[in-house]
Amino acid sequence: MKTFFATALAYLFFLNASLQAQCIDATLIDPTAICPMIWLPVCGCNGQTYSNDCEAIHFGGVTSWTDGECPIDTVQTCLTLPNGVSFGLCELALGVANTDSGCVTISGCSSIGSDGIDYAGYFYGSTWECASACMQDTVIVIPCIQDSLINFAVDCIAEYIPVCGCDEHTYYNACEAMYHYGVSTWIEGPCQAFCTPIPTGVTFGECAMPLGIAQTAEGCVYLSGCSTIGSDGADYAGYFYDLMEECQAACVGNGIIEEREVLSVFPNPANESIQTSTGVQKVEIYNHLGQIILKSNQAKSDVTHVENGLYLVKLIGKNSTQIQPLLIQHQ
Repeated sequence: MKTFFATALAYLFFLNASLQAQCIDATLIDPTAICPMIWLPVCGCNGQTYSNDCEAIHFGGVTSWTDGECPIDTVQTCLTLPNGVSFGLCELALGVANTDSGCVTISGCSSIGSDGIDYAGYFYGSTWECASACMQDTVIVIPCIQDSLINFAVDCIAEYIPVCGCDEHTYYNACEAMYHYGVSTWIEGPCQAFCTPIPTGVTFGECAMPLGIAQTAEGCVYLSGCSTIGSDGADYAGYFYDLMEECQAACVGNGIIEEREVLSVFPNPANESIQTSTGVQKVEIYNHLGQIILKSNQAKSDVTHVENGLYLVKLIGKNSTQIQPLLIQHQ
């Protein structure tokens, strides 16, 4: 993990320098400039909308922009499962849903609740998606997958130190998640998974196509076949794991993995202060040299003394630690 952190800091230095050189030029910022009070919006290269190009240059230091407002991602409507609704005693993972306890992974026999209603539309594909739609105090503004982070020239260590990406996928280690897949945020440890064994006697055809790793009566084994449709007609796509370690983590013993907090920092980009979501006990900000420039155990921290640039912020919770980029951009 130390090797990854050093590599991440090196790449952070490159991103920071690239960001400052290509998009934000602090020498252009002039708070005394008088810009016309007209609405001719432009979308800056930093993804922010400015009233006009004058404000973009003199108030934001933006070096390039496009005409019109920046696109706004469609906000998914938050649907909350009613209290008391259950989905049976089966261990099939149904997805992540918002409850009175927040966004949690739900298991059961089907999406039909105990009240007879089909709640299929209430489930999200990942904790990140659920939190984005439902958690008002957890504003996630960093896209989960960022192509700009991908750099195959980085030689990641071949050591299994699993992390759970914001896309709810388990990666071999944090270096692989960030540099090979562009994952912007992650949680230490494999993603929460329920052990769902393939029923005895089910086969998938005589094809040699690898399907993945699944729990059987013989334990976690590699299975091949023609498709994930079993000989009984059921689709077992959700029963397969990508990694042997992931299957073993879910199925060895009772297969119960402690629920992890959703940790985040906002706003991002930050101006005068940052706030952390519920569950963050400590926050640390590192510069590109690996130096800690801010350490706080408060929910709100002042960052007016921090220079404009890109940093790594470490969010430490009770059961997990998350690292993500943080952009400081003073007005």
